[in-house]
Amino acid sequence: VLEKANRLYESIVARLKSGSPEFSSKKQDGKDHVAIRKSILIGLMANAATLNESDGSYTCIRTKQQVWTHPDSLMFKRSPKFILFDECLCTTKPFVKWVTAVDDQEWLAETPMYESIRSRK
Repeated sequence: VLEKANRLYESIVARLKSGSPEFSSKKQDGKDHVAIRKSILIGLMANAATLNESDGSYTCIRTKQQVWTHPDSLMFKRSPKFILFDECLCTTKPFVKWVTAVDDQEWLAETPMYESIRSRK
């Protein structure tokens, strides 16, 4: 767990130093969490997935692998249209852990990696 936290921290620091995404040390309209979540998205874009409404599973944008939210995840009973995850655990089926919702598809399009992933279809 500490290794994951350290990798995430280093990714965020690198993004801050490069000037992307824009961060402010001040809370702006209570939406500082949006900037943090966008930063995490940029660092983990390869682990973005879209909801399959028919069965509640997700399809990874990059690999097209079908995955399910792990029952221990806080997102298990929620079904956001897009998610971002840090870990895939294969037991009875591939479960994703350390999940957060991607609030807007436009967030995906803002990432440098998005077009290269979409063009692999």
